[in-house]
Amino acid sequence: MNSLILHRPSLKEIKLFIPLAILLAFLAIGLSDYIIYGFGLVVMLFLFSVFGERFIIVFVIVTLLTFVGDVNPNLRIVVHVVDFSLLGILFLRRYGLEWGNYPSLPKPIIFFLILYYTSMFVSLVMSDYPTAGLPLLFRQSAFFIIVYVLVSLIRDEADVKLYLFALILATSILVASSLVMFVTEGINFFNLAGYRNRVSGLISNIDAITAFYMITFPLSIILIIRSKHTLAKSLSWLLLFYLSLGLLLTMSRSAILGVLVSSLMMFYILKRKYFYRTTVILAVLLVTVIFYEPLGKFSSLLFRMEAGLTSRDQLWSIAVSIIKDNPIFGLGPGAYKNEMINYFPVMFNSWSGDLLLRLFEMTKTGSNMSHNFYLFFFSEMGIFGFITALVFTAIFFKVGVQSLSVYKKENDEKYYLIVALFTAGASMFVRNLVDSIGLLYYGWITADLPFWIIFMCLLFYYNKRLPDNNSQNTKFLAETNKVF
Repeated sequence: MNSLILHRPSLKEIKLFIPLAILLAFLAIGLSDYIIYGFGLVVMLFLFSVFGERFIIVFVIVTLLTFVGDVNPNLRIVVHVVDFSLLGILFLRRYGLEWGNYPSLPKPIIFFLILYYTSMFVSLVMSDYPTAGLPLLFRQSAFFIIVYVLVSLIRDEADVKLYLFALILATSILVASSLVMFVTEGINFFNLAGYRNRVSGLISNIDAITAFYMITFPLSIILIIRSKHTLAKSLSWLLLFYLSLGLLLTMSRSAILGVLVSSLMMFYILKRKYFYRTTVILAVLLVTVIFYEPLGKFSSLLFRMEAGLTSRDQLWSIAVSIIKDNPIFGLGPGAYKNEMINYFPVMFNSWSGDLLLRLFEMTKTGSNMSHNFYLFFFSEMGIFGFITALVFTAIFFKVGVQSLSVYKKENDEKYYLIVALFTAGASMFVRNLVDSIGLLYYGWITADLPFWIIFMCLLFYYNKRLPDNNSQNTKFLAETNKVF
């Protein structure tokens, strides 16, 4: 099978890419007013001529996940233009312009997409704010196209590992940015613990950056378990410690919960004795915190216990009230910002009211502050949106459980990797009981793409479990050659 192999392009390909490099360079200069970006593009495409497609894939994933945050709005535009162009070129080089050559998707994914877009369109048409959802519709469609192109470029396990390497590399860059911010800004640890400063580096949204840690933690644990050489195991432990620093700087209780869930799930599946030991240790720590007052006070400060649910209960109350008034079609995609303030459960001039007003300001970009994946879908797209969220959850767990069932009997190395992918994704669903982003948030690349990378990799193994897994059929993610 053809993977993203390392190769030197032919003279014809080089002649094609040189004009493209110049074009993209001038485009970058015009958009950003910084010639360094255009020069960087030329260098990047030169490196492609040396290292081949694998360099491009890693470059695209890393830049999409790290350089589209809050560093520079102009840089974000440049990154999108360049990365989307590069992905399009890779896709067309492999499949051309013949529609029949393009990979198809498995029936569960097709069914989900039909259900998702039907829910969105119906809700949008019936909404009092139909125009609010149009930008989100286009953004989500662009996101799905990116995911489709990325998944179509996976042809073997080497490509899967390349995607995961790019994800770990991107996360490592984000950890480094957080550590630099922590040191350069002189942030006190106790201020950090007390919720006055939480460090996220390149990405200001804490919930978005913690998704990276939650997903890469299981991967690093698997590296530790599977490493056979002392050096490799030591490096894996170092990676886990490094990721832990990034997670600690965010002080995200939901992310810490997600990491604990994924770790316990992984130990239960692979190392049952570790599961029991970890459970006992956590129980002892909990009892100690409860009955040993100094440690209890420190833990309360560390995890912001005095903040309670940080107004999540009130945000859930707002979402439930919206659902009661709009149970069938919801408010419509992107309409939450127009109605949230009408459902405030507290007085505006109260402490809670002031906090909710600050959260309300964040909705002006189209954000839904329900802080629950299912309430988010239900409040904006009604009962059909809620069903879509449930179907999406069921599809992920079906793909994961069936893949685990097959590979447990066939291949030990693949099985361990699938366990990491499955538990990482499952922990995201657990986290999204108290958060909205990280799974399917209207195509927010930084927040959603990490989850979809592991889902794509899991889908690859799910498809390979089929009887014809040695086929050379390019429709590698199809359970059948016919889609409906």
